[in-house]
Order: sequence, then structure tokens, then C-alpha cells
Amino acid sequence: MATSSRSTNSFYQPISRVIFKLVISLLIAIVLHACETHGFLNLNPEENDAQTNSKGSGLRPLGGPPPETVSKPPVHQFSELTNLRTFVDKTLFIKHFFINGPDNIIIIAPRFFSKSTNLNMLKTFFEMEIGPDGSKVEQNMTRNCRVFADKNLKIFQDPEFFKANCAKYPVMHLDFGEIDATTREDFYVSFNHLIRKLFLKFAYLSKSKKIAKSELRALNDVLELEEDDFLDVPVLMRTGKQLAELIFKHHGERVILLIDNYDTPIKQAIMSKAIDEDETTDIVEFLTLFIDKLISKKDHVFKSLFTGCLTAGEVYLQKNNDNTRIVSIFRDLALSSFYGFQEADVEDLLKKFGKKAEEIDELRTWYGGYYVEGSHKLLFNPNSILRYLETGKLKGYFELSDDLKVLEPFFDFDMVGEMGEGLLGTDIMVLPHGTESIEKLLFLKSMFCDDEWYVLYLHRMIQFFMELGYYTSYRRIPNPVVGDAVNIAHPNTETREDFRKLVFTPVFYKTKFNVSDEHVGGFIRSIEGLSPERATFVAFASAVERVFHWRKPRDVDELVTVLRALAVVGRKLPYVDREGNTLLVKRNDSVGVVVGAAFVKSSGKMVLSRILESRVYEKVKKEVKTVILIGLFMDSIGQCDVEYVYDKFDLAERQRAVAPRTPPPPTTTTTAAPRFTWPTRRGYSQ
Repeated sequence: MATSSRSTNSFYQPISRVIFKLVISLLIAIVLHACETHGFLNLNPEENDAQTNSKGSGLRPLGGPPPETVSKPPVHQFSELTNLRTFVDKTLFIKHFFINGPDNIIIIAPRFFSKSTNLNMLKTFFEMEIGPDGSKVEQNMTRNCRVFADKNLKIFQDPEFFKANCAKYPVMHLDFGEIDATTREDFYVSFNHLIRKLFLKFAYLSKSKKIAKSELRALNDVLELEEDDFLDVPVLMRTGKQLAELIFKHHGERVILLIDNYDTPIKQAIMSKAIDEDETTDIVEFLTLFIDKLISKKDHVFKSLFTGCLTAGEVYLQKNNDNTRIVSIFRDLALSSFYGFQEADVEDLLKKFGKKAEEIDELRTWYGGYYVEGSHKLLFNPNSILRYLETGKLKGYFELSDDLKVLEPFFDFDMVGEMGEGLLGTDIMVLPHGTESIEKLLFLKSMFCDDEWYVLYLHRMIQFFMELGYYTSYRRIPNPVVGDAVNIAHPNTETREDFRKLVFTPVFYKTKFNVSDEHVGGFIRSIEGLSPERATFVAFASAVERVFHWRKPRDVDELVTVLRALAVVGRKLPYVDREGNTLLVKRNDSVGVVVGAAFVKSSGKMVLSRILESRVYEKVKKEVKTVILIGLFMDSIGQCDVEYVYDKFDLAERQRAVAPRTPPPPTTTTTAAPRFTWPTRRGYSQ
């Protein structure tokens, strides 16, 4: 295996590391000074309250058995997609890619925004078909060209371009998502497998009469590998270049290179604790040299496209920076037409599925809201739109990716305090980190793996989430001191709810409200114990009071959010959900519990009345034998008052239960929550 080429005098030695951190501290001071002037990471409390109190702002079901999972979208060949009712014609991207921009393009877009689909479309269009003798099949005979011609797709309506380019080029297609970079050894093993699969596609070259036998040795060495055999790292590093050379010699055409999920190895390396900084650097250096050898001279590669979610992947493309452009679909107006769904696309799909045109308003709220800079255009998440059309259900289909679970410790209340809650704001300002480098990458890795925390990490982490699609940038603000800042917000309900799953865990709220395991267990038991006896409702009210004994919720949204988060602990309740400010629970004994909540200016009777009027209980009624409706009211000092009906739906049948008075907590608590707060336009405060 390869070893790192860094010297003993490198930047990473202890003394230089201290100097680097001092420089970083100085940069932090500059950032904080700019915050006083420009209000970076500003939160508008009124907007935030309005959004958090909106209906449906809560988390999706998490309690009991594992919740309903949302399967990943199936991977179809482009030829299959064109036969589906959901197909949206984006084939003009083919010409855009071919005639615009530099030779090497990196396109950044969130998950599920058609990156793999468009890459497969390019492959289908450009790739020459090979006959049994290894020669190119004539254009009018190829299956791929007929995909575009038979459906009269938009690119076919440009006959000159179509005839000149369809099925005319050899294509090297690699999916770096198949690479496992969670350890250094796994990286090289999986890269070997990826290269062998690519070489097998071009196995016909081994019989080429246009290539000398001595030149075919590299090809045959790979083709003859057994399953458990692997190439040495220096040999593996040259395989891409060698294959492109052989393809060119056989066909006389330069290759089009398509690499999907280009950022996956980098993302895995920086987030894995099984890889240290030296090994991360080694992986970056390997990828840098592999790609540089393949594309730098342009002798055998005509055009290349890399797609992924994160700008972090560009670190291994820096050697070709003069002829490489990285672009986000949200910062290029022309490119944005080919990724995601535009409003017109969604309107057309609604018609195809016989849906009402006005449904687009709800779809915009749930799945739209992605701004394209410099325009009034908003994009929709295409996967979520298609899943909605398939199921007819307005719910989250984005789903927190597994590799983000490593970030959960950073939202512990002891570490970030109420800053974490500020991440749900509607007017956050953040500093993008600029061009990637190995130094910045290792800086980010230390955040993930070493539990180190700086203010600068917060900006970087927010950009990380923005690139994954959890935020959208709707305003760019020039700043001469630290560079441009951007205003960001969650684009829609779907991403906001999914982000809550990451940040607002039971552990976060147990720490914030100093809730013991005993109190959590008591709260869950009080739900399980509800019966026609009034004493059980007194016990429920008392259990809620104990949860908030040390700290009161700031509003009704937080009250319900905390109760919902704690109700899923231990998965003793088979179903826990919320609808607006109402908690929905199903017990194992076929009893449904519906708890509406109010804070300060209300009453248990008013809350119970709203439950009956809204009929929110219908969500659980049809699946249980008994339904308990509870109106929970908490006053300004934390006293709980409930009014309830047991398996009745008549307000006149309500009964009341009040928790006995409990003494206030001591003036000091055992939990010292951090007082660091988000910078605002009024200036940075601490």
C-alpha cells in the first residue's frame, strides 16, 4: 500500500499545529468583529416563532418499533426512465454539457436532485455501441440513439447536434459511491474492485489489432486478477490513464469521463475515526494523482464531468484547477434548468396524475423553496415530488442520511446550548469556506473525529448541511473583511423536520431540562397507565410537571416537542407522532392517546375543544379500540391542568385533573448550559 509523502517538517507537527491554531484564533477574532458590524448568523425571533409554531412543524413518528422507512429511489437506466409517466425531459443538458464551460466540470447538488440520472443520460447519449468484433456500431443501428429518437426527445429535435454526437464516443463511467473509504485498507480494496469492473467493460480491447501486445499487458493484468488479488498502489494509480490510452488507440476517439459521487471517498475519510490525518492525506494524494494522470494532458480524455453533493471533493482536483470549474446548480441559472424540478415541471406532473392544480401550493411548502441565486426561480426536490405522486401522502421523503449520524454529538446541549436551536431559524447568516484545501479538510476532520470545537467549525458545518440540501441560500452579502456571507434558511417543511431529527434528540432535551431517566420513565408510564380513573390523569399531569421542573418550555411548540422526544425513549410505545401542537400516541393495548397542549394564555377546556373541532384524533382512532383525548394546559409557573374525555367525543363529558403543587427548584441547577448565543444584527453577544 502507498505511504504518505509528507515530510517530518510538515505543517502537521505539534509546534506548527500550535502556530496554525493561533492563526485560526486570530481569524475567529476577525469573524467576530465582522459579526458586530454585519450581523452574521442572525436570527429573527419573530420569524422563528412564527415558523416553529406553524402546523406540522414537529418531528415524524419515531417511537416504538422502527418507524416507517422511506426506501431510496430505485436506480433506473435512462432508457427505462423515458417510459415512465414521471419522466421529465431534460435532454438539452446534453448539449449544454458538450458546448459550454471548461473541459472538466464539477456539478454540486443535494441528494436526489437528478445528478445520477443526468450522468446516466449523458452516458446513454454519447456512448458508442460496440459490436462482437470490437468495432463501433453505426449510429442508426444503436439502441441508445433510438431511445432519444423514438420518444422525440428535445435533443433529437436538434438534428445537426444529434447526428454529429449521438453514439460517437467511448465513455468511462465510474461511481465513486462504490468506494469504501472508512478505513485506508478498505479504500484501496474497493478502488481495485471499481477499476476491475471498469476494465471488464472494455475487455474487447484485448483482441484489438490496433494495439501492440506489449501495450495490452496493463489491461490483461487487471482482467486476469482473481477476486482476492489486488494491484499495487503505484500500478493502480496509473490504470485510468492506461485504459484511456488503449481506448484512444483502438477507436481513434478521445474518452468522455463521467464520475458520479465524486465526493464520497473524501466525505467518508474525514468522518471516519478509523482513518487518521496521515491516511486521509494519503487517500487525497492517491485520488489527486489518479485523476491528474487521467485528465491533465487531454491527449486521451476529451471532456469530464464529476458530480456530488459536497465541495470538499474538489480537494483532489486542485492540480487541474486552471481547466476545472466547480459549480452549484443553485448558482448557475442555465444549469438549474436541468437539475431538480421547476414549477412548470411539477404542474405538468400534477396534470399527468390527475391532481388538482392548487396542490402545488402545498407541494411548494413541503418540497420546494430552493433558491437559484440571481433569479426568482425556486426548485423542488424531484424525488420527494415523485414519491408524493406515488403515495399521495404529504410527508418527509428526504430522510437523514446514515453518514450524518456522526454529527449527533455536536448538538449535545452541553456543547452548543441553544445555538443548536438557532439552526432552525429563518434568517441565518453564514460564511462559506471558499476553495477547498487539504489543510481545511483536516481541520474539518478534527471537528468530526477529535471533538474539538471552534466558532469557525460552526460556519463550516452549516455549509456542509447547506450542500446536502438542508438549507437554501437566498441572499449573498459582500463583505470586504472576511468575504461574502450568505443568508440561509431551511427551504421547506421536509428538510426542517428532517433536521429536527438530527438536532433535537431525547439526549438534547434531557440535558437542557435536566430530566433524569427516572422522570422520563415516569412520564412514559403515566401514558401507559391512563384509565377511566381520575387519579391516572393526575399522575399524568404530575409526570409532565416533573419533566419541566428545572426549566420551563419557552412556548407550546417546545412543550410538545420535548414530550414527543421523551415519549420515544426505550421504544415502549409503538407509535409516537405529532400534528401541530398535538401529541399522538398508540399504546400496545390498542388505546390511542391524543394530547393537545397550550401554554400560559389558555385552558385545558379550550385545548380539548380544539382537538374535537379539528378532529386530529382521526389519525389514531381507526387503528385503536379506545381513544383518550387530553387538553393539557401549563401556566407560567409550570403548573399543569388537564381536561379529558375517555373514549368519548363530547366536550360536555369532560373531566378535570390538576397536578398537586410542587415546590420550585433550587436557584442553582446541576446543569450549566452554555451561554454562547448566535450573533445577531444587534451585535455579537456572549
